[in-house]
Amino acid sequence: LMQQNPKLHIHLRDNNSDSVINDNKHNTVDIGIVEKEIQDNAIECKKIMEDEMVYIYKKSVQPRMDICFVREKGSGTRFYQEVGLSELKLNPYLIEINNIKIIKQMVEDGNGFAIISKSAIYPEDYEKLMITTLNVKRHYYLAQHVDKYIDKNIRAVIEMIMK
Repeated sequence: LMQQNPKLHIHLRDNNSDSVINDNKHNTVDIGIVEKEIQDNAIECKKIMEDEMVYIYKKSVQPRMDICFVREKGSGTRFYQEVGLSELKLNPYLIEINNIKIIKQMVEDGNGFAIISKSAIYPEDYEKLMITTLNVKRHYYLAQHVDKYIDKNIRAVIEMIMK
């Protein structure tokens, strides 16, 4: 994309879904990728990817089922983490962390367990973590304001994301 559009400037921010939608609505970002479907007349969402949630805990250790690391409220991941906890019929103490890498590190250190997206699992994680797929599917969505002017640069980014 950069070779085709050398003057294209991409500024990437990592925020939770509620913040991304708020930025979209206030026109401080051109487009966003969110982890939950948005019910807002000002925002158009297009499904771009399916994912599933997995339950993780440290290998070779009896997992601490009393502590679960979760994303903060407003995160699309948090919504699906709560669905996963319900499926597992668990009600642990929740520790909010706004970074999946830190959540995985806390689990690798044996401090508790987590429910995260399968797309956040890397091949090396299988060496340290027990990973069990849950029956919880989710989607990622491309979000943009319905009245946003889409120039050729934004369109090029959107087309790349939609592939």
